[in-house]
Amino acid sequence: MLKFHRMFYAVLILGLIFLSGCAATKPSLVPDQERWLEVNQPDGTLCIMEYLFGPDNWVRLDKAGDALWSTGSGAKVRVVAKYSAISQNLWADTQELCKFDGVNFSSLSSGPSAQIKDVKTFRLINKSGGVDWSSLASQNPDSRNHIIVFKITKHGGVNYSLGDYVIAWEDSGEAGDYDYNDFVVLLHNIQPVK
Repeated sequence: MLKFHRMFYAVLILGLIFLSGCAATKPSLVPDQERWLEVNQPDGTLCIMEYLFGPDNWVRLDKAGDALWSTGSGAKVRVVAKYSAISQNLWADTQELCKFDGVNFSSLSSGPSAQIKDVKTFRLINKSGGVDWSSLASQNPDSRNHIIVFKITKHGGVNYSLGDYVIAWEDSGEAGDYDYNDFVVLLHNIQPVK
């Protein structure tokens, strides 16, 4: 009986240690592949990337998710989707590019756009809800990555080109839902710095 009690208490203590470790673990901003850029619609779930660019016309670039960016000739950005209750404001370092207070949408033509001028290498910043979320994870308030980067890989279309990049933002910290559909921008003639 004494052996049973010792075993019971050992298992109990190990269980408590395990649970306390789990409670202290912070959730990571690694998107669940089942929820990337998905929006619940009355007729089902919409994947923003497939809706805008077609299936299999893009790849996710994990290494570009914590990068500086550089411009080429005719560099421009366009807001292509927003699913957040708060306004979103995109900057290239100290240059404000565009602000979007409007209703939730997904479109390659109706979102605001802007040219990037006189900035060669920069970080992108999404100012939303009083917080600056940078394309450089180390500069975020929680030191985590708040973007997913995609590249258009097979063909261009109306208002986008082969080789364009798409950045999808998560605009909240640990309490966020990590669906990365809060603010989605298309980058033309803008590339991640390796």
